[in-house]
Amino acid sequence: MVHSVRTINQSLFQDSYPPIVLETSAEDAVDARLLRSFLGTVTPEGAIGVSAAFRDDCQLSSIAFSSLSRALVVKLVHPNLLRRNASEKQTKVLRGRKLLQEQILCNASYQKYTFRMDRFATALYLDMGLRIVGAVDMLSVSTADRRSLQALMNAMGGELTLQKGNVKALFRDNEGFIPPDSELALQAWAACRAATLQHMTTRFHGISRIDTNALPEV
Repeated sequence: MVHSVRTINQSLFQDSYPPIVLETSAEDAVDARLLRSFLGTVTPEGAIGVSAAFRDDCQLSSIAFSSLSRALVVKLVHPNLLRRNASEKQTKVLRGRKLLQEQILCNASYQKYTFRMDRFATALYLDMGLRIVGAVDMLSVSTADRRSLQALMNAMGGELTLQKGNVKALFRDNEGFIPPDSELALQAWAACRAATLQHMTTRFHGISRIDTNALPEV
């Protein structure tokens, strides 16, 4: 799989929202055109939802970015395969990662939202040597246990706005389980949607941003 496009629907929020365009790409196929297509759908507030999948060895497997209308899932090359293909493929992967960092991750024009930004920012740095700025740990708005469903629902705008059973199913915590691209995209979309809810924007504004840009080279 190099590239695919389809639409998906959400059933997390009580309110109805239009279908989401889901674009999936291998990381060695990431280019400026692909990112322009996605970033062109980001609202003026600059909110981008993020979600990540992890392999059994706890390394990043895929990253999803989402606006309110479009999601992009980037499938990452396994480090072992990258070491064995140290020529053209490696060059393309490194070029794609540089574009992701320059245009999204370290672009201060965009605020990146995810529910466990601490884990994501750490994995970006240790697994891929990438940094992030303007990163919001959404669970920080909740006083409930970070591992609880209540903390997640608080960060998504509150239980009354949600379909609780569907939220629980989508964000199930199965260690080592790699969710389908559609589920990963919906997690990122939910982060973006929650970040732009009118009654949540002020709460997220008060959270300190994570910035790993000053960290040394891995």
